[in-house]
Amino acid sequence: MNRKFLLIIILVPVFCLAQSTKQDSLLNLLETKPKSEHAFLYNELASLKSREEKFKESTELAHKALSLAKEFKNFEEEYYALINIAFNHQNIGQIDNSIYYAKEALQIATQIGKPALMARVYNHLGIAYSKIPIFDKALSSYLASLKIVEDTLPNTSWEKNQSYKSLLLNNIGTIYSSMGQKEKALDYFNKALEIRRQQNDLNGIASCLQNIGVIYEKNEDYDSTLLLYNEALEIRKTLNRQSYIAELLMNIGIVSIRTKQYDLSEIKLKEAIEIFRKTESKRFLSYSYFQMADLYMKMNKPEVAYPFIIESIKISELYGYKKNERNAYIILSDYYALKKNYQKAWESQQKQIALTDSIFNSDMTTKVAEMQTKY
Repeated sequence: MNRKFLLIIILVPVFCLAQSTKQDSLLNLLETKPKSEHAFLYNELASLKSREEKFKESTELAHKALSLAKEFKNFEEEYYALINIAFNHQNIGQIDNSIYYAKEALQIATQIGKPALMARVYNHLGIAYSKIPIFDKALSSYLASLKIVEDTLPNTSWEKNQSYKSLLLNNIGTIYSSMGQKEKALDYFNKALEIRRQQNDLNGIASCLQNIGVIYEKNEDYDSTLLLYNEALEIRKTLNRQSYIAELLMNIGIVSIRTKQYDLSEIKLKEAIEIFRKTESKRFLSYSYFQMADLYMKMNKPEVAYPFIIESIKISELYGYKKNERNAYIILSDYYALKKNYQKAWESQQKQIALTDSIFNSDMTTKVAEMQTKY
């Protein structure tokens, strides 16, 4: 069965109607089609749910697809089920699980000899590794995907090829940005932006603007940063991409702390937190909580800051976000010092130090393992 891709429609009510109509159609087909075709139908339903940012429902549907695909030895649908699951785990911050399922999908794509599917998995792995972060693995994954696109896929639609190439150029730029190679990052972002403007790819344009904004933020050019973030935000709003909207609101809130626009920061961070709660974006939620705590500490409102600190620690500890947890304990130590509870301030500081050591040791272990694999 041929897989079809939905076009993103700017008119949100029409898009929602199309989503609902397609879902009803797929559910009806589950009643009439033979069981051997159900893996495809469940994968399509899973994709619809992930677009609605209902990641738990999407994962449950994808697991049904995976089980059926294995039963009927439908390797392509097995691949799509695995990549759907990997995508959902990534979006709720369960990166190790995401990498596991993506590697399973890569094995299937390699086995059935589908370069386009391999390119997609490598890109997914690049995103996942960048979130841990293991930048060399992220970069090598993106470059592997780009090589497939440039060497193997030009025989496909030129427009689709350029679109995917721009996506990879943008993602490679994010890695160079994270590695501190700002000029190289800007070069990749601008190449991606040029392609996306030619194609009037609004979602892609917003991504590039956001990433260029990050470079300006690192250079402490906050006026330019806010202009870029706000332009990207307006585009995201027209597309109703809630997770991306929340991320930009969070970014604007953080920059506003640095420019001492505390009232604006409070508004933006509250809006971001509300969306992150709905979309189950736990990593960003824990990050937003300690940013909100930091804001209230700077506003000399420690009692308002305290519950945000505690929530950030709870989520970070539960899901293993050690850097977020470490940062929350730094603020907690400051809170207790301000309250002159020096014993608890010291205890919080010790936890922060232990987490810093744990993060360092984990990074070193990863690097040694990579060296052993490479050499």
